Amino acid sequence: MLTPFPRNGVFCFGLLFSRFENLEIGRDGSISIRAAGQAAITQNGVDRIRLVNPPQDQLYRGGDGLFRNRDAVEFPADASVTVTLVTFEASNVSAVDAMLRMIDYARYYEQQLKLMQLAGESDAASALDEYVGLAHNKPAC
Repeated sequence: MLTPFPRNGVFCFGLLFSRFENLEIGRDGSISIRAAGQAAITQNGVDRIRLVNPPQDQLYRGGDGLFRNRDAVEFPADASVTVTLVTFEASNVSAVDAMLRMIDYARYYEQQLKLMQLAGESDAASALDEYVGLAHNKPAC
């Protein structure tokens, strides 16, 4: 079921928030917001991200790319796991490199296609030459 984007709110972590000026995620996974127009010292706790530390041998990657428990049960929350704040994850794909590879592959494909066309034309021409040569060198009956 598709949920339309709200006009007066924002979806975050599957929750609908009204307009806010500040969103903070604590090291313990707590999510707090300051609604638009509220004082700077006012933070409203909204929810908490459940942090877990599953054994790697119990995980598998689903078709959607998310990791899941092999036993299909939820892992218990682990208080020793924390959120690392103000970090950025880089993509493992370079858009420029991917584009250049794609251009190279397209050129290679075109080159191979032209070679196959030339080979076909050459075969057709040699077959025609052979046929014409046989027609002229027919033994007389």
